[in-house]
Amino acid sequence: MLRINHLVTVTFVAVLATAVVASAIFSDDVTMRRDDGPAPSPEQLLATCPGGSIHNADKCTFEPDGTTSKVYQWLVSNAGENCDPDAKTDLKITLKISQSSRDAYSDGVTVGTGIAEEGVGIKIENTAMYEKGVTVSHDELYTAQVEPHSSKALVAQTGYTRHNGRICVNYGNKVGGHYIWYVKASNDVPDRNDVVRTTIPLRCGQTPDSVIQEWNHDPAQRRLHY
Repeated sequence: MLRINHLVTVTFVAVLATAVVASAIFSDDVTMRRDDGPAPSPEQLLATCPGGSIHNADKCTFEPDGTTSKVYQWLVSNAGENCDPDAKTDLKITLKISQSSRDAYSDGVTVGTGIAEEGVGIKIENTAMYEKGVTVSHDELYTAQVEPHSSKALVAQTGYTRHNGRICVNYGNKVGGHYIWYVKASNDVPDRNDVVRTTIPLRCGQTPDSVIQEWNHDPAQRRLHY
């Protein structure tokens, strides 16, 4: 198993970088204040944040509730294959993970995914005092010894601190009868000191993504150890 301690930190990026479908993220996770009125969907609310496709909210602010949990994300390299039917010797193959583990607002299920398809590029303020805006780079190259008729991939497991809370969407004029709406969310911040990188075996023709896809749907379970 390979443990690499040299990690890279970059400055805070408040714009969400990636996305998943909002309807799968939120169902009844919208709460409201002030008067009664028809409830817009979570994706509609987030699209009104500054930088969103509608943008008529004055601002959107993440409000942590003070509770945290430990969650994990797995990123994987390309497959290093030694799958020639006539292969008789090991191959040395260089593997690289081209993604980084980033601070992101989460759906509360997967890690580091962003929060809404309609919210790509939205700006969310966060005045909490915990460290945020962390990015962990996985740019190091690793050379694997791949046996005949097999394949390998490099996996990076990154631990995150999940700050639970909500996004407060503020309007200057009433929307659905309210000036303020809340959308349940969390802020996932990667831990620079909790990174494990190792190779995993694959069958010839097996894609690395298929191996770790299930892992990323259960982020509370640690899979790799030092």
